[in-house]
Amino acid sequence: MQTGRSLFLAVAALLMIGILSLPAPVLAQNGALKVTSFPSGANVSVEGVDTGKVTPL
Repeated sequence: MQTGRSLFLAVAALLMIGILSLPAPVLAQNGALKVTSFPSGANVSVEGVDTGKVTPL
């Protein structure tokens, strides 16, 4: 029955690798962003959402 145990251990190892490789939850954080462009006056979008602001910012 050693083959069954080996298979179980292999599957358990793969599951642990999968669990350990999951990304950590992302927590909201405050930060700062400096945006410049040439020429100035470019619209600024963050994650595809227009901020209503233009460079320099």
